Amino acid sequence: MQNKLLDNINQQSKRLLEQLKDLEEYKNELEPEEYQSMKNDTALQLQDFQKMLLNLQSGDLQLKTAIQQQQDLIKEAVKQSFNADEIRNLMQNSQTTNIRERIKQLDQSQQLGKISKQQQIKDTLQLINQLSDLGIPLQQNEKDFLQQNTGKDNFVQNEGDLKGNQLLKTANQQLENQLK
Repeated sequence: MQNKLLDNINQQSKRLLEQLKDLEEYKNELEPEEYQSMKNDTALQLQDFQKMLLNLQSGDLQLKTAIQQQQDLIKEAVKQSFNADEIRNLMQNSQTTNIRERIKQLDQSQQLGKISKQQQIKDTLQLINQLSDLGIPLQQNEKDFLQQNTGKDNFVQNEGDLKGNQLLKTANQQLENQLK
């Protein structure tokens, strides 16, 4: 019975690890959402499998050793499949898209008269500042917006003394003061 249990554990572990390997191998052939969904499903299966192994650990020493080996394999597979850089990039891409979409909405709202030009400039500067804080390279239209809205009389013109975020923050503060 013990040998059969160990065989089943090994087979299940190999299947899940092979599934992760196949996902990574065919990643480019899958849609991003499909890939992420399958990867998450596999991760959940690995977590469930690990829980089951924890429950089985209260057996004899040989079984514990085999189970511990399988747990170590699972932990390593999960660690490799979900590295911090990949997660950070996914979140950053999502944030970037959301911020740029909000900038477009502000422009549309201002054109429709829902918000004032000053409010649109203020909010857009804040959003561009967020992009900069995230380390996202600014697109040309964002650079143009900064140049157009930091060279006016009511903004700081001494760009040699201020860089990037400082310039944005100063312009934003001056706009806030005007709105008060």
